[in-house]
Formats: sequence, structure tokens, C-alpha cells
Amino acid sequence: MRALLLAMLLGTAAAAQNIQLTGTITAADHQSYQTHAFDVPPGVTRVDVTFTRTPEAGITIDLGMLEDGRPRGWSGSNKQRFSIGLAEATPSYTPGPVAGRRMALALGIPNARSGSTASWTATIGFSRDPATPPPPPPVVNPAPSAPGWLRGELHAHSTHSDGARPIEASLQAARAAGLDFISLTEHNTVSQLQALAHLQPEYPSLILLPGQEITTFNGHANLFGSTTPAPFMARDWPQTLPPGLLSINHPALPSGEICMGCGWTQPIPERATLVEAVNGSAIAAAGGLVETPISALPWWDAQLATGKRLIAIGGSDNHDASLAPPDPRAIGHVTTIVWAEARTPAALLKGLEAGHAFIQIGGPARMLDMTAGAAPMGSTASPGTPLRITVTDCNGCNAELIHQAKVIATLPITDGPLNFTPPENLTGPIRAHIRDSRGQLTLIGNPIWYHPPSRLRGGTGAKRQGGGPAPARKGPTASRPAPAADQSHP
Repeated sequence: MRALLLAMLLGTAAAAQNIQLTGTITAADHQSYQTHAFDVPPGVTRVDVTFTRTPEAGITIDLGMLEDGRPRGWSGSNKQRFSIGLAEATPSYTPGPVAGRRMALALGIPNARSGSTASWTATIGFSRDPATPPPPPPVVNPAPSAPGWLRGELHAHSTHSDGARPIEASLQAARAAGLDFISLTEHNTVSQLQALAHLQPEYPSLILLPGQEITTFNGHANLFGSTTPAPFMARDWPQTLPPGLLSINHPALPSGEICMGCGWTQPIPERATLVEAVNGSAIAAAGGLVETPISALPWWDAQLATGKRLIAIGGSDNHDASLAPPDPRAIGHVTTIVWAEARTPAALLKGLEAGHAFIQIGGPARMLDMTAGAAPMGSTASPGTPLRITVTDCNGCNAELIHQAKVIATLPITDGPLNFTPPENLTGPIRAHIRDSRGQLTLIGNPIWYHPPSRLRGGTGAKRQGGGPAPARKGPTASRPAPAADQSHP
């Protein structure tokens, strides 16, 4: 199936001898990984890789590099030449020492059509040019901050994976959109984190949340909060993940040669906490519509119906930071708004995990808050506990309350909070959809789970999911003048 040839070629005086690797890919290699190990000689400061292959249309080959069996970077199929050096590296790969290391060229084969064959050659060059490690990034201490809602982007790509623009363009777009945070979720790499750390002083008000998109043959998932590369090549990768919040991405997209693994076709990992219920690129593919066959909202509803607790988030899935709204793929068009106790990555992660979050799709910045007694979104409450829904800056909008994928109430939004008391025999998650004057979804809230007292964690509706008191609600609703009378609904 594949043959491996190592030929030692004479290098220049400034370089060690090159290594040439060759092989053949056939249909038998479909959806598999290969690794081809080599040793980096002492004194080498940079490893250069040049990859060529025969132009077989039915085969896709992704590239990466391992060091001692762990990912050093992954560039997929969009880079045929890359370097990893002591001082710097091609985006997608992490700079640092290479001399004396056991490295391996990694090949991923997401597509290998029946009857197809492709030959490949990789030339590994070694340089001993003088180099010094880059200085450590400056330490940026976050300014003191009060609890509040934070608006941000949870799915974006730069040239560190398959994006068209450098990292700084994404940060500029996030700042221009008035966002509080952004997560650059590159495919199977964390090489962007070093660059982000050096850029942080230039963007002191922007929270840079560590992220990576675990891109497998059977689904994509974002891992938030981890600075360690995920073991995406392992069959049991969900069991060996580093700490962080796992989000299943665009699960209802079709999978195939055009976008292998884009849909979710594997069991849902126990670690999964979040689901990307709204994806800007999916909206763009559907001609600007949110509720289509490739929307993840019905998929989310189906998981909730089985008793799974998945918190919904949204993201643009941006691959070109120069795009601007109303393009659904623009940074800031699909945002996730999170209640956080401080302006820090740790507080953001805590708010996301708790489900104190909602999604906005386009339009001016709006707010959605829903509580059942003292229980905020993401929490549990006793059956029959009245709901209070507050929406700002959405004149002419309507609130739909959703239970088991069905609308159980439609409430017109005016200036004051809405009250709705669910029947005492109604259990399970209830959430809010907010539609604008055209009937289009603009806000999507996370559920409050109604359970009998015996099933409530902590025993009362005033407890957050997992125990602990509900947070004091000093969010956007507290600063609004109290209405003369609530709009109450049975």
C-alpha cells in the first residue's frame, strides 16, 4: 500500500543532511493517519518541510508534525511548505527547540476515493542558521471588573489554520464590532496562542479565550480554555482530552468530500458541555436563513429531549476577518453573550458552563435575560415557578417560549419585563426564542430546567446547576426603570 524511502541527500555547509520521505496513498487509507518518524540532528535550529504529491482528485492529504508523539502543529491541506524553528515557525506550527528531537511527519487522509492512488514526497531540510528563542510574552494583568454580560465570538480562524487573514486582522475585527472577547479556534493546533499572548497588550480590553477546533473524520468540536493540543488522532480522543469546555460544532451539516467530518456522526462525548446551535457559515450556505435543514437547533432540541444538558452557543465560523456584517460569516454577526463574574477567561468559562448565556444573530446589540424566581438561564427550578423575561432594544419583536421543540406561548415585547407561569405539570427545559418584526430569529436563550424538588440539585429553584446560590442579577435589567405594571401571562 505504501512504501517508505529514506534517502540522505548532501546538504550545504550551513545545514545538516536532508531527509526524503516518500509514500503512496490508496483507497485503503481512507480516513486514517500515518506518521513517518525522523531524528533531528544536534545543533539544528530549524526544520523545513516541502511536500509534493500527484494531482489525484479523489484523495485529500492533510499535514502536521509530531514531537515525541505529541502534536507540534497541524496545517491540514492548505500548506505544502512549512518550517518549525527555534525563533519562529510557519503559522499552524509552534516555534521552539528542535535539535535532537524525535519528530514525525503526520499525514491525515480524510478522503481517498475508491480506485484512487496518489504518490507523495516530503523533503525534510535542517538548518543551523543562528537563532535565539523569542522573548516571553509580556504579562498583562486584567483590570478590576464587576460582574456583567460579555459579548463575544466563539468560532473563528486565521492563517494558523485555514483562514485567509492573519491573527491581528481577527482581533481588529472583534474590536471594531465592539466585542468583549474572542476565541481563535484553529483546526487541531494551538500555535496561535503564542502570537495572541504577544498581541494582548495591544488589545487590553479584549479577552482572548484559548480555543482549538478538534477536527476529526466524524465531527468537529471546539475545546475552550486549554492551551494543550488535543489528541485528535486518537480513536478515544474524548477520553484523553486536556481540561476545558467541549462544544460540538455545526452537528447538522452534511459530511462528505467537500467537508469531511463537518456533521456529527459519532457518539456525544460525556465531556460535551456546549453545542454550537447557530453557525454563521451555515447561515451563509443557506442563503442567510437561520432555520433550515442544516441548522443545529432541531439537533439541540433532540438532545434536550433525551435528557442531555447541552448549553447552546453561537459563532461565525469566520475564515476571513475582512468580511463585515451583514455577512453571517463576519466576526460579530453571530455572537454569544455570557454573564461573567469578571472580565477573565476563567470567569467566561464558568459562565458558559453554567449556561448563563444567550445567542444573538445580527442586528444592533440586544439583551435577553430570563429567570425563574432567582434561577437564571442554565439553572433548575421547581415546576410552576413563574418565568420573567426581559428583552432590550427589540421593538416589534415577539418572545416564543419553547418546550420539547414546541412553542407553548408567544408574548409581544414592549418596554417592560414579561411574566409567564408554566403549568405545574410541565417539566423539562424551557427556553426563549426572540423573533424580530420580520419573524426572523434574533435572540436564542438557554433553558431553565423545571424538575420536581426531588430531582433538583441543591433542592430549590434558587440554586444554580450543580449547587451554589444563584448569582445576584445586577445585569442589564436592573438598570432599567421599573415598569408601571408587568405584562403577565398565564
